[in-house]
Amino acid sequence: MQELIWDTIAILIYFQHLVDQGPHYRPPQSASQPSQPPTKAGRRQGRDWDQKTPQMKRKWFMALQAQVSECKKYLEERVFEIKPSDLHQQIREYLEKHQQNTEAVELLKLTVTPRNPSKFELDAMAAAQKALIRRRRAFGLNIDHVKAQVRFSRTPPLHPSGACANLKSLHHVFLLLQEERRTNADLFRAAVSSFNELVSIPPFSGVRGPLRKIENPSDALKDLQLINSPLTELIPEALPSDLHAGNRVRPPIHLSPL
Repeated sequence: MQELIWDTIAILIYFQHLVDQGPHYRPPQSASQPSQPPTKAGRRQGRDWDQKTPQMKRKWFMALQAQVSECKKYLEERVFEIKPSDLHQQIREYLEKHQQNTEAVELLKLTVTPRNPSKFELDAMAAAQKALIRRRRAFGLNIDHVKAQVRFSRTPPLHPSGACANLKSLHHVFLLLQEERRTNADLFRAAVSSFNELVSIPPFSGVRGPLRKIENPSDALKDLQLINSPLTELIPEALPSDLHAGNRVRPPIHLSPL
């Protein structure tokens, strides 16, 4: 669930930036890319950005707005306990509290007023690319064109909204993760008795690691440090997710409630 929060924030930051610029905006680095003179076939197919109709640009723009609204709603309803009066400030405070995570640190840099707008745009674009690739990969969706879409590839003229095609809604993903959490928690609890019995007899009883005993399964699910192991501090806060790995028990960072 933590990775889903990072992805939601990253997509929101970049898409909100694009929405603020208006429906006809393209990043300078995209607009300045060399292009071939438009051909008759290209004009007929609308392959050049300048040939795209205002209606098409408006359609893409509205798709971005819809993604922004979905990201805001998810953060307000699923992440923050109280609906924030200033969502931007709430996001910043949330990221500050999670600075032990490298993704939070990188996203936090995008919440301050940029001294270099071009660098901000490139960094926000990279963060959104990473987030969209991770979300699509989790469900086996094609990721071949995500980078080109997010950076407004000129030929053919791709748009960031295309990177969201066929994505499951954030609400749907949240429900799937909740179900996976319950499954993983049940598997963990079911294994505790057998595990504790195993490590209580020789030769395992004389081994001081990696895991000696799980005192309270429910508490251990909430706090990894309550598992009596000298190696728990070596487990990273977040490991790559795979929503299809239904029977794999992950570190409780994915199991803890938001």
